Order: sequence, then C-alpha cells, then structure tokens
Amino acid sequence: MIQVINTSYESSILKKVVTSVINFFRKLNSFYENSLTAYIAKSITEILHNSAIIGFFIRKGKMARWWEHSWVFRIINGCFEVPSKF
Repeated sequence: MIQVINTSYESSILKKVVTSVINFFRKLNSFYENSLTAYIAKSITEILHNSAIIGFFIRKGKMARWWEHSWVFRIINGCFEVPSKF
C-alpha cells in the first residue's frame, strides 16, 4: 500500500526555525529602537541634518539642483539606467 506523508510547511521544523530567527531579530530590533544608543544616533543625525554646512549639501536646494542638472550626474545616472532598460 501507498502511505501518504503529510508535508505541510505549517507543521514543519523549517517553519519553526525560520519563525524563531525572525522573532529573535524582531526582539533585537525593538531593544535597539528603545535603547540609549538609538536615541544618541538619532540625535546626532538630526544635529548634522540641521547644521548649516552639512544641511546645505544634503537639503533640496541650490547645490542639490545644480548636481541633478550637471553632466556628471547625467552620465553616472545613465550608466545605471541604460543596462536596466534592456
């Protein structure tokens, strides 16, 4: 006689392992988001973003518009876009 083997993913060991790994990284992420290190990193990022010198280069302004309309940007952008269109 032929025996039917139930091989569903829901009851497999692989699902338990994958779920355990995902839950571990979720807990690790929540610990980091609520930690002092994350608060310090976020504060430093906000300070740098709001600074006059660095903010000038990263904000959408004259320098950013100049860069987007430059030939160098168009060449670099074209190198990445042309192969993806094929």
